[in-house]
Amino acid sequence: MLFTFGMFSTAFAHSTKVVGDFKIETGWENEPPLMGMDNAIEITVSLAEESDKLIYDMVFFNKIDDSTDKAIEKHLSGLADKIEVSISTGGSKTFLLLEENKENLGVYHAKFVPINPGAHTIHLYGIIKNLEFEMTSQIEAVKISDSAQIPDWIRNNAKWWSDGAITDADFVKGIQFLAQQGIIKIEQTTESSVTSQEIPQWIRNNAKWWSDGAITDADFVKGIQFLAQQGIIKVS
Repeated sequence: MLFTFGMFSTAFAHSTKVVGDFKIETGWENEPPLMGMDNAIEITVSLAEESDKLIYDMVFFNKIDDSTDKAIEKHLSGLADKIEVSISTGGSKTFLLLEENKENLGVYHAKFVPINPGAHTIHLYGIIKNLEFEMTSQIEAVKISDSAQIPDWIRNNAKWWSDGAITDADFVKGIQFLAQQGIIKIEQTTESSVTSQEIPQWIRNNAKWWSDGAITDADFVKGIQFLAQQGIIKVS
């Protein structure tokens, strides 16, 4: 029977647990993690010291055979297709493709672009040596990019557009700039031309409130993502 240890600590950017004679550390490759910015989940597997077994949470496991072979460094390699990785946030789960870092023994990455701010939870299930394990860890919360990263002229555009002082096309140019520079992440699903009738009034309200500092960057970006996903604007 396979058991899991559900407790985890949120005090650290990376979460570390022990599975038998192995130590597994999970976290973001690039920290702090920013919404809409390219990133990856980093998983580091190493041989656990006796002190590690006292300090870190022990994950219970199912021993799939009676082998008593000592854990050695060779067991740290070749785990990419033996460990299933998923990330959860806001009630949604995404399975990730794990890739081994050939230059650093025991280091693995799974590319992921966070599109939601806040807490993210990593779930691992797999086999190391002869140990079947399952573990859940909460990693550093995703943050919204500092407003300083968004040029002032974008905020001015949002205000002028909400007041009708500039056209939809001028406003969209600013959004395209943010997407092309990687400041915000927008997934384009369909393509369409832009007309003032197609853009909902609440988007225009959002632009005004955002330019005035009444709503967060995250709330403003959600509105822009909606426009792109609905094919109302083209951002690429």
